[in-house]
Amino acid sequence: RQHQRAQLQATSHYFLSPLARFNTASGSDIQASLEHELAFNPELLSLQWSQQGTRWTARAVTTAETRAPAWFTSWADLAPMRGELPIPQIGAADATLAVEVSGQEQVNRIWELIGAQLRITALNIFTILFVLILLLRANASLLKRLNNATVNFRSGQLNTRMVEKGTLEMRAVAQTFNCMVAEIQNLVHSLEVAKRNQ
Repeated sequence: RQHQRAQLQATSHYFLSPLARFNTASGSDIQASLEHELAFNPELLSLQWSQQGTRWTARAVTTAETRAPAWFTSWADLAPMRGELPIPQIGAADATLAVEVSGQEQVNRIWELIGAQLRITALNIFTILFVLILLLRANASLLKRLNNATVNFRSGQLNTRMVEKGTLEMRAVAQTFNCMVAEIQNLVHSLEVAKRNQ
């Protein structure tokens, strides 16, 4: 609605200087000026100039194409807006300019913005999900390697070590496991030496 009001005011303001000379212009000049403005601005549905009991009306031949779905157009509820502006004329009776502005072009712009935001949001969601999947797969890989190393160590392979690769956390887990295994291996070796020396 605010955009439509602004469009009404802008059209009226833009038309003030040409309208001031309409008191001496012919009807065909007035009609041509109204039709020129309609062709120039796709948001205008009609322009009507009233002066000394005579009216000139120009209506848009084509209206703005609806690019938004019907449910959105009905929800946005931007019906055409009509406004009248009295124009004081020098040396003649006052005149009135009536402007009717369509809301369809504004609805189309809003729909395009929403569409762009939805595409950006979908791309963000996809990116976040992709990164999460990569992290989960990396963590699953670490847990699988840790499980394999633990099973090997439990079965008596005391020289089992984990490869220290991946993210900082993965390397820290592998280093901790390798240190623990090395300490246990040293303890077992010390016990074996002590047992032999007895």
